[in-house]
Amino acid sequence: MRLTWTRTWDDKPNDFAATDPVTGERVGRIYLTGGGADGPHWVWFGHALIGNIDFSRSGRAVDKQDAADQLTASWVEFKARCQT
Repeated sequence: MRLTWTRTWDDKPNDFAATDPVTGERVGRIYLTGGGADGPHWVWFGHALIGNIDFSRSGRAVDKQDAADQLTASWVEFKARCQT
C-alpha cells in the first residue's frame, strides 16, 4: 500500500500529511525539525481509528523517505491486525 502525501500547509515546505488512499482518512504526518544536539531529523506520527481501535505511533528518521516508509509500514501493519 502507498499512502497519498500532500503538504500539510502551503507555507511549510517540509511538513506533509498522509492519507489512506482506500478510506480517504488522514492517518499521519511527517515534518522536519531542527532537532537539538542530534541536529535536524524527520519526525513522524500516525493517528487514526479503525472501529474503536486506536492507531497511535510515532518515531524519528534521518531523512524524509525513511520517515514516510516507517509511517507507511506502521499503518499497513496496524490495518492488517485490525482485519484479522
